[in-house]
Amino acid sequence: MNRATFYIDSKKDLFAIDGDTFAVFGKLRIRLAEIDTPERNTEEGKKATLFTSFCLAGEVVPFDRITFEPITFGRYGRLICKVRLGHFDLSVLVARNGWTKKTKWTRRRSVINAINKAKKEKLGIWRVK
Repeated sequence: MNRATFYIDSKKDLFAIDGDTFAVFGKLRIRLAEIDTPERNTEEGKKATLFTSFCLAGEVVPFDRITFEPITFGRYGRLICKVRLGHFDLSVLVARNGWTKKTKWTRRRSVINAINKAKKEKLGIWRVK
């Protein structure tokens, strides 16, 4: 796959489908690389989706541009990407706030460290019930 980076400047064309997937322009589905959030039909999945929605709206970190670095297409036809909100890595933000566990695809040290910190601080899915 050609790994040409692309970007958009508008937040209004982004819609969270769940915690690790969102739509761009209502059609292109982007899957965040290296993370796997709970399914949206669970209580934790609803919270993960809401967190991603807030991130995409610029309510968690400010950004002017969203940058996509495609990696491959996933099994459900989604484009798997490293996604940056300005200078912030969206996978790291989701992980740091506790909405993913380490998976077999988690490779980057920044994502692993974010998961470990969230687990230690009992954030998101790591909260004691």
